[in-house]
Amino acid sequence: MTIPGGTESNNRSSNAIMYFCGAVAMLMFSILAFGNASEWFDYVSATIWLSLAVVLGYRGFRPGPV
Repeated sequence: MTIPGGTESNNRSSNAIMYFCGAVAMLMFSILAFGNASEWFDYVSATIWLSLAVVLGYRGFRPGPV
């Protein structure tokens, strides 16, 4: 999506920043979940949060259109 009056490079960099911020937030949730894990489903939840952080980080830094 291109914002009217904006350029593709600005749109691309703002998307990458949003993906990076999302990855940092998911990483924090993952750290909290691993730190407080006491049952197997807590570890599964933390692994899911970590996986989402990796996917968002990859999505933000990969070359090509976002």
